[in-house]
Amino acid sequence: MIDRRAVALAGHTGDVATAAAGLASDDAAVRATALGALDRLGALDTRQLSEAFADPDPGVRRRAVELAAHRPGLDLLPMLHDDDPSVVEATMQRDADVIRRGLDAFVQMIPLLFQPDVHEQWTAAARTIVRTAPPELLDLARGLAREVDQLLDEHAADPTAC
Repeated sequence: MIDRRAVALAGHTGDVATAAAGLASDDAAVRATALGALDRLGALDTRQLSEAFADPDPGVRRRAVELAAHRPGLDLLPMLHDDDPSVVEATMQRDADVIRRGLDAFVQMIPLLFQPDVHEQWTAAARTIVRTAPPELLDLARGLAREVDQLLDEHAADPTAC
């Protein structure tokens, strides 16, 4: 039987086989450590993460969600309905981080509005965002766009209102 220490060391010594073997352990702490070790080695794949999302132990599920933060595109929506509050909290934190990074990128693009040929630059930047953004960020952007439209309408009706 493989122990947690061996799996943790494997993540620092390049031993992918030992790290991967930890995923089959009966000990949840070893399975969670194996996820981290494989991630550290660049050997953690989407299938392994998806399987960890269904692990019977909340600590393993929580660790999988934390590691998914570096892998946009994984559907974590079901994890928001997990029975364990710590898994739900980790999922919400991951989503907040994704949204924050997206908003930071959006704010950095605002100066483009004041450049010549703004339309082409803005369109190119928007296309890049749409191609690469996770669905939750796109939903947030749609909501922000509706709010901006409403503010513009209010401003057009009464420029002193905004």
